[in-house]
Amino acid sequence: MPIFNPHTNTGVDALEDGQLDIYGGHSGRADDYHYHTAPLQLHSLGQTAPTNAIAYALDGFAVYGALEPDGSPMKSLDANHGHIGDDGVYHYHGTAQKPYMIGNMVGKVTEDNTLQIIPQAAAKGVRPALTPLQGATITDFAANDAKNGYKLEYTRAGQKYNVNYSWNNTGKYTFDFVSPTGTVTNVYNGFTQCNVTTATADEKLDFGFQVYPNPSSNLLTIEPGDDINESDIQKISIINLDGKLVFEKVGFNNTINTAGFPPGAYILNMHTRNGNFTKKIIIY
Repeated sequence: MPIFNPHTNTGVDALEDGQLDIYGGHSGRADDYHYHTAPLQLHSLGQTAPTNAIAYALDGFAVYGALEPDGSPMKSLDANHGHIGDDGVYHYHGTAQKPYMIGNMVGKVTEDNTLQIIPQAAAKGVRPALTPLQGATITDFAANDAKNGYKLEYTRAGQKYNVNYSWNNTGKYTFDFVSPTGTVTNVYNGFTQCNVTTATADEKLDFGFQVYPNPSSNLLTIEPGDDINESDIQKISIINLDGKLVFEKVGFNNTINTAGFPPGAYILNMHTRNGNFTKKIIIY
C-alpha cells in the first residue's frame, strides 16, 4: 500500500484538513487507497510485531513505530525523523505528530523536474476520476468471495453506500455503485491483472548459514548450516545499500577479508543450487 507525503495534490495537509480515515489514509477513486501518515495501526492492531518495520522509504531505509528494532523505546529523532540504529544503519520512525514519518530522505534518491522521486511504481486507473464526496467515511474494505475484486463500503449523511468492483482474465473491469436508491453498473476495459507473489522458497533471509564476527572490521567467516552442502554453493557476493556489487567469489571460501570495505551495512548473498540465502552484515 503506497504512502504519500502529508500533503495532497492541492498542497494541504490531508490529516489537518480532515480528509483521512482513522488509519491515516483515503481513496481518490475508491479503488486507490493510500496513506498520508504513518500506518501505526499495523502495530496497534497486531497486524505485525511492534518491532517490525511498518514501511520502507524510496531511499531503501526502514520506517519503525514507537519501538526500536530491538524492542526498546524510540530514541530521539533528528530533523529527518529518524536516526542511526545500533546496527549502524539509518532508519525512520512513524509518529502521530508532524512530519508523521519522513522529514527528509537520508538516502540517495533522484527527482524529476516536478520534484517527484524517480523511478517508482506507478499505475493508471481503468476508469475516469469522479467528483470527490464531501462527508463520506469509509467503513469497510475487503476482498470479494471470488478473490478477483474488492468491496468498499462507506457512509454519507447517515446512509450506507458500496462500491463493488471486480475483473476477469481478459482485462474487463466491472464497477457496481450501490446506493439507497439502487445500483449503477459501469464496465471498463483495462490491463490484465498479474499474479502477485506472496511467498517464495527461493530467497531465504537470515537462515541457512552463520557469519561471524558481525559486525566485523577485518576477516569475516562464513559457516554454512546443516542443510547446505559446500559443494552446492555456487557463489558468494556482497552488495552495499546502493545496490552496488562490492565483492564476488565463484565457488565457496569460508573467509572474506573486509579490511578494504568502507564502514557501513552490506548484504551478503550465498547462491546455491537449492536457492539463495541472504544476511545483513556490518563493517566498521
